[in-house]
Amino acid sequence: MNCEHTTVIMRADAHRLVSTCKHGSIHINWDWATLHMNFGDFDRLARLLKEAGSEPDPPRMKDEGRCGLIRQQNDCYQLWLVNVALFLDPTDFLLFSDLVINARRRLGQQQPQPAATTLLRDLGIL
Repeated sequence: MNCEHTTVIMRADAHRLVSTCKHGSIHINWDWATLHMNFGDFDRLARLLKEAGSEPDPPRMKDEGRCGLIRQQNDCYQLWLVNVALFLDPTDFLLFSDLVINARRRLGQQQPQPAATTLLRDLGIL
């Protein structure tokens, strides 16, 4: 999927942000990586990160369906999103978690809709 125009939901800096596109996908840019996911997977990711951050001593492994989190012996994290992993040191893990959780909060209950769905709804077809 090639998305030329996105709307930024939350930005940590120029290379770390969460946005949506006209296709209804969520985009997470983290340094050189860009992850695209549907709203359901993004919601699961935010829940996983929120739960992990609320525990004083997070478990070594946590699973939320298509998202998983492994805390390594050195307190770095492997964050699995389907078959892609981000390796984050403790500081970056906190920054990534904060970005995703706050972007999810900002989205609220409103799931981004593809542009075609929005157009059909505006025309009264849906």
